[in-house]
Amino acid sequence: MIRSTLFALGIAAVFVFMLFVGPNMAEQERPCNDDVQALCKDVTPGGGRIIDCLQDNMDKLSAKCKAHITDMRKQLLDACGADIKANCKDVKPGQGRILKCLKDNEAKLSAPCKAKLNLD
Repeated sequence: MIRSTLFALGIAAVFVFMLFVGPNMAEQERPCNDDVQALCKDVTPGGGRIIDCLQDNMDKLSAKCKAHITDMRKQLLDACGADIKANCKDVKPGQGRILKCLKDNEAKLSAPCKAKLNLD
């Protein structure tokens, strides 16, 4: 359960990162952009649908996107692992629920987790 929770959180982090960095960011700094365009272009954003699309297509993602997801997952685990266990352990992964749980519990989160999620 915690492994799938962290995977979903890693995917969520990548998606949130891509959404908030802005359109002027260099392409090499948006390693999953092409994958989203190719695999999820017909998916309506919101409700974790893009995240679910990427997760459903994990075997089709580019190497650079998979590597980025792995890195983001590690960074999130380092920053938010204890917060997930403390505040979101009963939340079912998927559709952005873990990320929403963390945001809903913002006041209880550690400083490193808030910083990673850009909540501070």
